[in-house]
Amino acid sequence: MAQVSLLFLILTVVIGFECVLSQMKSCDCSCSNLENALENDPVLKAKMEKLAKEMTVDVRNTSSHMRSLTSATDDRPSAQAAGYVGVTILCLVLGLLLFFDGIGIIAQDMVTKQQLQ
Repeated sequence: MAQVSLLFLILTVVIGFECVLSQMKSCDCSCSNLENALENDPVLKAKMEKLAKEMTVDVRNTSSHMRSLTSATDDRPSAQAAGYVGVTILCLVLGLLLFFDGIGIIAQDMVTKQQLQ
């Protein structure tokens, strides 16, 4: 039943579109003149500008923008484990760098003290 009504709707739209196209082809006026007349009409221009201003949406007030500013919480254990592993790796790398720098500073300090004696 739904397929029949869908098919009927599609046929109705196609037939209606063909009727509109045939009416457009039988227009006596030149389309370029019609376009120029619409562009030069000050009343129409004012209405179009007013509509454009009314329809313009500030991007900063959209829910999409608001959602992009916050991160969603993820309570899955796998996500938490991945976070802990990442933080651990970062801390290890930073700790190793500081450790080797500290060893280098201590070694340089010992060499300097031996040279002064």
